[in-house]
Amino acid sequence: MNKTIYDFMTTFTDMLKDYMITTYNESILLDPHTAITTNGERQALSIGIENEDVRIKPVIYPEMCFDQFRSGTQISEIVSKTGDMIHRSYQTVPDLPALTAEDAEKSIRLNLVNTALNQKLLKDTPHFEICDDVLSAIPRWYISKEASFIVSNALAASMNLTPDEILMMGKKNIEQEYFTAVPMNQLLGALTPSSPAEGQMIVLTSQDKLHGARALLSDKALKNVHEMFGGDKDVCILPSSTHEVICIAITDGMNPKELKRMVHDINENVVAKEDRLGDFIAKYDGKHLSLVGDSFKVEEPKTDFTITTKIHTRIKF
Repeated sequence: MNKTIYDFMTTFTDMLKDYMITTYNESILLDPHTAITTNGERQALSIGIENEDVRIKPVIYPEMCFDQFRSGTQISEIVSKTGDMIHRSYQTVPDLPALTAEDAEKSIRLNLVNTALNQKLLKDTPHFEICDDVLSAIPRWYISKEASFIVSNALAASMNLTPDEILMMGKKNIEQEYFTAVPMNQLLGALTPSSPAEGQMIVLTSQDKLHGARALLSDKALKNVHEMFGGDKDVCILPSSTHEVICIAITDGMNPKELKRMVHDINENVVAKEDRLGDFIAKYDGKHLSLVGDSFKVEEPKTDFTITTKIHTRIKF
């Protein structure tokens, strides 16, 4: 962190400690560390509370707090919101589950990350690649809708499970999950036809709208969107973020370069760095998901959803 952020965080952490004592009578412990997160490493602070034996601790990111301050938010407001979040987290934090193969089978789902931007993360995480290797599917263990953690190779080994087995568990749970596909006009509150009209966009995401881009791993979800457009048109997929993707029927005259430029601009100006899926577009033809280059007519290569042939990370003993 540069000196400006350092000065801010010195004041911020002192105020946060005081706020937690005066508001909740809770003494907090700060554990600074470097976290390997989606799309890169980030400086992080794990927050512990004295006399609370909780293994899952809330985490805050100094850079995000500092960005709020630079955007004009008063430091006292950032402190109070952070303190309230910490207290609420400790009131509602679920117990860490038994880390067994049986529990893993019920709790693991796959999420998508950009392959190129997550090489360090993927090095120690079971994964397979889709969409011509631009995206990688990684397993997360969901304790609740809000709380989850990445399943590493080491954790898989501790349960006597192979990376392939972990990924197959996640893929099975993806296929049993329900994903929503809603015309964007409806989300904006506008009247819209019952079936998607030409040029209309459909937002594909999870029910809780968190990490909803994993819908691209669901054959059922992709086929549903394809049928919503009539079943006779290829579907262009714009990676809005890790939480959702935008789908639109491919028509004559549609320009892939313009669509990719639009995705890039949205990523740069709207989407948080950690939520970006990438500056690309894909298409789905009813059977296969593939990366789009300069033309929608490119047919090869296509994604194979057979997991066992796509593993690139192995456990090292």
